[in-house]
Amino acid sequence: MCHERGWQGNMKDSQFRQQLLEKRQELLARIGRGQEEARDSHVAEVEDSGDRVVSTEDKEAGFQEATQASQALRQVEEALQRIASGRFGICLACGKPIDADRLKALPWAALCLPDQQKIDQATLSRPPATL
Repeated sequence: MCHERGWQGNMKDSQFRQQLLEKRQELLARIGRGQEEARDSHVAEVEDSGDRVVSTEDKEAGFQEATQASQALRQVEEALQRIASGRFGICLACGKPIDADRLKALPWAALCLPDQQKIDQATLSRPPATL
């Protein structure tokens, strides 16, 4: 199955694959650090209410870091799967090639810029959720 890509080629795919593998390692390390920080802040002896607040904030920051890194890791893993399946660089929404400059900046991009902007705009115009 051949897909039209302006920058296509196995050489480019292998370069993107290497970038993605390096990013995956970086994210795995961040996830580990975030989880460790959250555990450490929980284990720390808490002296007073001020210390408890700081400990809670540290724990939340560690969990937030790990959550963001986990979401990014999922995108990187999906991009690696697209390389393996020959679908890397093809927009998942419209099927057109993703601009090479976009892939250089965000090798895990799954959408072309116009489709990503449509999603971003729809997200911004959505009313806030109520509890």
